Amino acid sequence: MSAIVLRTSNRYELDVVTSALKDAGVPFYADGETAGGVAIDLVLAEHGHGAAAFIVRVPKGATEVALELLRQLPIGGIIDPAEES
Repeated sequence: MSAIVLRTSNRYELDVVTSALKDAGVPFYADGETAGGVAIDLVLAEHGHGAAAFIVRVPKGATEVALELLRQLPIGGIIDPAEES
């Protein structure tokens, strides 16, 4: 299972987060999301095919490490799955 740790419409924020996760060795998956919450392929999202936001998912076991890292970055859109439930 995975958890969403970032939702943003800002491509720069997506790049900052994915670079930081990659450098730290944290596995992740980035894709797009429609306004209705349906995940779509990142390639389609990048070209404006229905994406309202970019999302970043990490494995549930890596959530705390990912959130600790993201909180150090100059970005918004961080999602703590523990606070959403």
